[in-house]
Amino acid sequence: IYGPLWASLNVHVTSVAIQYASASGQKQPHVVAFFLGIYTGIFKMAHIPGNIISSVILLNGREENTSIIDTSLGDVCNNTEAANLDRLYLNILLSVYVIFDIVAIILLISFADHLGTDTKFL
Repeated sequence: IYGPLWASLNVHVTSVAIQYASASGQKQPHVVAFFLGIYTGIFKMAHIPGNIISSVILLNGREENTSIIDTSLGDVCNNTEAANLDRLYLNILLSVYVIFDIVAIILLISFADHLGTDTKFL
């Protein structure tokens, strides 16, 4: 699933950069590298709010000396923690992520221009 998504995002960013380079009279390789750098930086920074949201949700309902993960290893991270996670927290996490995905799709449809057309949105 993610292969075509990555390819399309890079193609879109590159196409926009090429159009910008021709309109501004700058060198195409420099503008493409600049645009892809901005895109990559934004993508990498998007992990920070996701981790904060996960931490807030998972630590919010936890009492002082209890754990939401039923494991004898306590705070040690292992691959079985997701299987032992309380279903309520799992449902909350998935719901929040789906809501953010829907908002992102709406923003993309609203603000991204369609390449190759003169129609501009907003």
